[in-house]
Amino acid sequence: MTSNRSNGIFYGVDLVTVILYVLIVIAGWLSITSASYDETSPALFSFSHFYMKQLVWVGVAWAVAVVVLLLDERFYHMYAYPAYFVGLAMLVAALLFGREVNGAKAWFEFGSFRVQPVEF
Repeated sequence: MTSNRSNGIFYGVDLVTVILYVLIVIAGWLSITSASYDETSPALFSFSHFYMKQLVWVGVAWAVAVVVLLLDERFYHMYAYPAYFVGLAMLVAALLFGREVNGAKAWFEFGSFRVQPVEF
């Protein structure tokens, strides 16, 4: 009898690490919630609050994590060097064409949206 667990998307994933990650994310979100909670606000789950915006990004991060788990290992081997060189090019482009924020010329600005290539 074969196990379905060896063929799932979570095959080879360290369960303890995933549980610790989820606990840290929950603790961080609860910290943001407690620090920015406003008793006078009529709506608890309004997206104008910092903790709800953070919850959206937590959901996006978890969706990206599932996509990363679904990709085959060969994908990473095939695109590792091109991704590395694109990252280096973005860092150089930020130095040449980037916007200065707080004394660091390391940001790209697209309208009201800012991206720091060093995060990639």
